[in-house]
Amino acid sequence: MNIIKLAFMRIRDDFLNQRLLMTLYVLGTTICIFVFSVFWSSIPEMISQYDKLTEYKRTYTIFLKSEETVNSDDLNFLKEDDISKITACDFSLKKYDLLEKNKSFSGIYSIDIVFSHELSDEESAEFLKKINDDFAYKHEISDIGTPENAPEFGSNSSQLGELVTKFLNISLTYVICFIACAYLFKYVFDINTYENTVYSIVGAAKSSVLRIALTEALVLVFGCSLVSVGLNLILKDNVLKEIYGLSTAYSVWDYILIICFTVILSLAVMVPFFIKYLKNPIIKTKIDL
Repeated sequence: MNIIKLAFMRIRDDFLNQRLLMTLYVLGTTICIFVFSVFWSSIPEMISQYDKLTEYKRTYTIFLKSEETVNSDDLNFLKEDDISKITACDFSLKKYDLLEKNKSFSGIYSIDIVFSHELSDEESAEFLKKINDDFAYKHEISDIGTPENAPEFGSNSSQLGELVTKFLNISLTYVICFIACAYLFKYVFDINTYENTVYSIVGAAKSSVLRIALTEALVLVFGCSLVSVGLNLILKDNVLKEIYGLSTAYSVWDYILIICFTVILSLAVMVPFFIKYLKNPIIKTKIDL
């Protein structure tokens, strides 16, 4: 009899013999995944906020001695893959996008170069050398602002702390929820100890018993994920939009990621329980029955 068929038989038997416990497990997992799917859209927003708040750590500013005309080609020595954006500013504080090719901008007094990642000390020194070698001979530079001498505004620091705290709180909440669901499943697994022991006595390896249990968990979590995604699809454009003001469109890829993430997390928190089972000698399991 194949493992998938055995897993489905165990799920049926669990619901027949432990209806309340299995109902709590399924409801808890479904609600947890549903709430996760609701706030899934806030993850890109938090990443964007974090990127904006930490931009000063990746920004180099070239100050010119006087108003000059700057061509976008003047910065061709930069690797575009490393650059997030390049903007030039005139004395009227108007910003220009220097990533636009074959453009010329007059009245420029400063240029902000924002990298997509924080530079190491070696990379920073190399970049400053490139400016002096490949840019300074065309334009007179009065100063170069680096992340080391850039002011870290208190509001930015405060907002960054709040953002990190919010992310950690959400992550911790979900981990705790999944651990709680895992303990419920562990209790179900313990209830099936007699059946698992019978499998072992008749010759089944512990690894085979474990595969049945993992398949059972996978089927349950995957089923709960599908129900949660279905609820999200039904409610996102009416109830959820009214309550949370959510307007972010979910793609098929988003739903696939939600299901994959929840399945992996659910199985990950069950691993310690299964490791303990594998290490526990079968004779001890028989005595405990």
